[in-house]
Amino acid sequence: MIIDCHNHLGFENNFERQTSKELLRRMKIASIDKAVVFPFAPQTKTGSTYEDNKKIALLCKNNKKFIGFGRINQLNKNALEELDHILKLKLKGVKFHTRNSKITEAQEILDELEKHKLPIIVHTSDEKNTFVNFIEELKYSGPIIIAHAGKNRFMETVKIVNKYPNIYLDTSIISPFRTRYVIENANPEKIIFGSDSPYSHPKIDILKIKYATDDKKLRKMFFSDNIKKILKI
Repeated sequence: MIIDCHNHLGFENNFERQTSKELLRRMKIASIDKAVVFPFAPQTKTGSTYEDNKKIALLCKNNKKFIGFGRINQLNKNALEELDHILKLKLKGVKFHTRNSKITEAQEILDELEKHKLPIIVHTSDEKNTFVNFIEELKYSGPIIIAHAGKNRFMETVKIVNKYPNIYLDTSIISPFRTRYVIENANPEKIIFGSDSPYSHPKIDILKIKYATDDKKLRKMFFSDNIKKILKI
């Protein structure tokens, strides 16, 4: 079984978009069994994800290949209410993007989410708000998945996931070299396969892991076992 933990559905702009049919087609090409899906960013910096989260929940209800995560814009004035909405929709986790706001600025939302301990996926990159080291400042005991393995800070990311029992990384859109470094240095129970479709293709990201290791037991952990434990499925 292969579960892709990082996929966007919906519309952000004329370039950043993906329909469920397009994702299913990519999944078929790559032999993906299930995909974690969540909305793109809202149309404005402080926009709401309310309607997009509803669409994700409906898609998951109608197709068991999809595992839905809600998305919260921590800059939206109704962010806490959106968390309640995600819980009522029975989505399996929450995606946070950090381009416009550090993840530490979502602590009030995480304090409320602590009661439920849903897994969260946190965007990391090389822009000032997106540095992976901010994740160490969070007070949250549920599973935290570092998206894109911290990008240029992939070595720091490995240290973080090895240090904290509830923090993981996904392998989406990192280079073959960085994928191999992560696999050779991180606790294998902390590594999760993801593609970040449509920004990459799952078949490409699968090949990066296969390039990095021939160990079938490790591949099984990365492709399915680790995320299944997090999602309790």
